[in-house]
Amino acid sequence: AEALRKAVSSQGEGSRHAGTWSHQRKDGSTILVDVYSSPTDFEGTPARIAVLVDVTERTKSEGDRAQLAAIVASSDASIISFTTAGSILSWNKGAELQYGYSAGEVIGKSIDLLIPSEMLHERDSVLARLKSGTSIMSIEATRVRKGGARIEISGSLSPILNARGEVTGGATVSHDISARKNAEQHLRRSEANMATAQRIAHFGSWETDLSTMAVTWSEETYRIFGLASEIGMTHEMFLQLVHPDDRVKVKEAFAECSKGGKETCAIAHRLLLPDGQIKFVEERWQITCDVDGTPRCAIGTCHDVTEQQTAAAALRASDAKYRSIFDNASEGIFQNTPEGAFLSANPALARMLGFDSPEELIHVRHDLENQSYASPAKRKEFLERLEQKGAIKDFEYEVKRKDGSLICVSENVHIVRDEAGHPLYYEGTVLDITARKETAQALQKEREFLAAVVDNVSDGIVSCDANGVIALFNAATREFHGLPAEPIAPDEWAEHFDLYLPDGKTLMRKEQIPLFRALEQGFVEDAEMVIAPREGTPRRVLASGRAFFNEQGEKVGAVVAMHDVTERKQAERTMREQAEMLNLAQDAIAIRGYDDRVITYWNKGSERLYGWTAKEAIGQPIDFLYNGSGDNEAAKQTLEASGEFQGEVHQVAKDGRSLTVNVRANVMRNSDGTPRSVLSIATDITKHKKLESQFLRA
Repeated sequence: AEALRKAVSSQGEGSRHAGTWSHQRKDGSTILVDVYSSPTDFEGTPARIAVLVDVTERTKSEGDRAQLAAIVASSDASIISFTTAGSILSWNKGAELQYGYSAGEVIGKSIDLLIPSEMLHERDSVLARLKSGTSIMSIEATRVRKGGARIEISGSLSPILNARGEVTGGATVSHDISARKNAEQHLRRSEANMATAQRIAHFGSWETDLSTMAVTWSEETYRIFGLASEIGMTHEMFLQLVHPDDRVKVKEAFAECSKGGKETCAIAHRLLLPDGQIKFVEERWQITCDVDGTPRCAIGTCHDVTEQQTAAAALRASDAKYRSIFDNASEGIFQNTPEGAFLSANPALARMLGFDSPEELIHVRHDLENQSYASPAKRKEFLERLEQKGAIKDFEYEVKRKDGSLICVSENVHIVRDEAGHPLYYEGTVLDITARKETAQALQKEREFLAAVVDNVSDGIVSCDANGVIALFNAATREFHGLPAEPIAPDEWAEHFDLYLPDGKTLMRKEQIPLFRALEQGFVEDAEMVIAPREGTPRRVLASGRAFFNEQGEKVGAVVAMHDVTERKQAERTMREQAEMLNLAQDAIAIRGYDDRVITYWNKGSERLYGWTAKEAIGQPIDFLYNGSGDNEAAKQTLEASGEFQGEVHQVAKDGRSLTVNVRANVMRNSDGTPRSVLSIATDITKHKKLESQFLRA
């Protein structure tokens, strides 16, 4: 109190600001006031008029806003706000890191520069949802960085509301999730604090004679009302400058206070100036009375609070924006003490940990080491690293939810310190990565399973990346070549891995190698080559494969499977040799199916005897040789009964000649003993039988 008196009495001439002071109200509560004083003359005695303005709520609002702004500023996520038309309003450091643009490069520009051209149609539907007041809690999309590089982002989109609840724009919080391939996600969140207008107090003084209603204004009062000081004012003229909607309440307040009995009167109202400008003012006055108690005059002040009102409106909008971001972010945001008690938490963090509200979380969780950490040792590790570096990014650990279940989270935290460098509290963000971890584990198991499958198939499998660098040699391939996979250029593949053309002598050119053909041409099928290692057995293989592509349609490599046909080729060669030998035989040799009786082999001897070529006979039932003769059925029954037949049968040639042949037939069986086919060898004895008949007749 003494300090306040000294401050007021030392002001000298003119109206001055005497500082902001704590005052105690009648009910014992404390308020903050701005004190302004000016000299005056009271009935011939020098005096001072002191004007006290309650700034408690303004100071508290500024503190709350600063705290919210500090929380958002500490975030490493990309936080962008924009108008309903898509023009960027704010752009934090996280956005600069994520997209590569500085705030100066993008503020005022359209968000279209972040959206791939083929996805611009999606913007309209998102903005439409935003204008309807709908929040999008989780969104994943492709975005474009400065320079044209594309990134994948995950985040949320929330409407920004003004004091009337109208949507004035949107705010998005997002993270770059392009690094999922490496099972980690870099979260960089930062938000620059929004600057607010500086509030300057302007006070005017006035005096009204209650008997004549004559008005005396100071120069500052005229300035506030936008009038020249030469104009003579009356109380009625003052009322005409009051906003029509506020005029009645101002009249009633002045009339009520003019009756006396109140120490101080006050009212806040608007002015409607002659130029159409609207101002906000606060009027405070006291009634002075004659010695007999009759009210004589009213002495008061007029405080122009237009800038404060405008700033307060902007402040409420800013608070609403930051509160909207804080409340609607998909990531957990928190402040806690170094001892492990929560100071603040957003709804996302409460939901993540299974609590009904942030208030419940703050009330229940006051010992993070024992209540939240699945492993208290992890909390100790966290604190040690945080103390050493002052900040931690992507710290992963298991945390206990309200129901006792465990989830895996990634945390970004930094220490907030006072001016002396002492820790005040920790601030940070939390991301639930349980699903990401489970996906990574499942993918790893799948990779291990596929690797085991690939390594255990009998075919050789080899792959390369888009640059031709060998990426995979399975066990069979290593056995074929007697070498491991090595990252060598395609020009060196043939010589290094001993790759030859089917002749087994000519070294392949790069363009002839099946893997290179698959990479360059897109596919290759049954390409024959010989692998002839310097120390090992040559192998003849058939290679088939194709190139493969990523989701963007970009070629990322090729794969080829090599089937060892060495034995098959040898068997085919042996069969051809045997077939040639059979073709030299004079007897008719044929093979038919056991059940369908369809001819599958017909040698040259059969063509000479019967007149049908192999092309005509193969694929036909053998019954056409018998032309309805009963010999066919008799031979069939004998074969079924004993598995073999030998005897004379009557058949017919293509030209209609009747033939008598001696047939020797045997059933050929599968490995399980079931009949597969019938091999028959027929010798023409037609002439012999004719001679025999002639001899008998003679």
